[in-house]
Amino acid sequence: MKKILIITALLIVVLFCTAESDLGRNDGAVTLYNYFVDFINESTLGTSDLGRTDGQIKYQNLFIDFLTWADTADVKLNGFPLSNGEWATWLNSVGDTANVMTLDTDDVIKLGQESEFGLHEFVPNSGYVPALDMQITPDAIPGNPYGYYFSVDSTKFLEIRGVANASGGLDSVHVSSPTYFSGKKCGAFAILTAQDTTTITTADTYQYVEGVFNDVLAEDFTQITVNTDEPAMRYDGDIEQWFKLDWSTNISGDSPNVNAVLNFSLNGTPCSCTYKPVFCSSAGVPYAASSMAVVKLKKGDWIQLIVKTDDAGDEVTFYDFQLTICEFFD
Repeated sequence: MKKILIITALLIVVLFCTAESDLGRNDGAVTLYNYFVDFINESTLGTSDLGRTDGQIKYQNLFIDFLTWADTADVKLNGFPLSNGEWATWLNSVGDTANVMTLDTDDVIKLGQESEFGLHEFVPNSGYVPALDMQITPDAIPGNPYGYYFSVDSTKFLEIRGVANASGGLDSVHVSSPTYFSGKKCGAFAILTAQDTTTITTADTYQYVEGVFNDVLAEDFTQITVNTDEPAMRYDGDIEQWFKLDWSTNISGDSPNVNAVLNFSLNGTPCSCTYKPVFCSSAGVPYAASSMAVVKLKKGDWIQLIVKTDDAGDEVTFYDFQLTICEFFD
């Protein structure tokens, strides 16, 4: 910055030396002195009528003092002398004036041309801030897509887009990628660790399946107990979404012709689309059963394996149980 000021002062001298002026040496020296005083003091042009010798001496002393000050001072650039909304302009490659940068009436910097950046960093400890934001107003054309995408080597790999509605908002907002998009891992695999038996206390009434379950692998799911000692699986993810439940088991009844129904409950309420009837015609003989279903879960929801039969006192033995939970639309 100090060099900029020095060069500016030197340019003043050069201009006076190279300009086609018809001032005599006396008037030229006085004018040069007055211009330099004006430059230093940021005032209007002075009116000193010092003679050539005195003017030259004062000018050179002031200039030496100025150079000494500029060499040691901590000088800062005050900025462009533009008002809010005025554009800083450059001539483009065809000689036309191009709007490059402005500070709008809300004190927001706006760029008027395509820009190329290297590393982009946020201010340290700046909090939770938006990186990009496109405002959609009532002037947007309903039905048209609005958003932005990211490219590497001119190949689009991530798109964030919605469709404008008539109210100045967006519908059908989504994030997509033409290549495989790997989001946050979310899902679980759980098993029954050992054979266990559940005794039906009330006919045609679901109750939880007893046993020790182990979440062998889990992301955003946690094995919990509800109602003191009932095993369940809780969803801890931030996004409400659909999940697929894929399960298999081998069960038997303690007597012939046990009509068992396997199901899942969601927060204690039996699901309507996940039940699986299993008819155990012979006592003590394992029968294989498997099924899959979809459930919509939000953060804090829990699911639980439940069973019922048509007779109180029936004993249903689970020899094994495997459950896989995965995102349905991933």
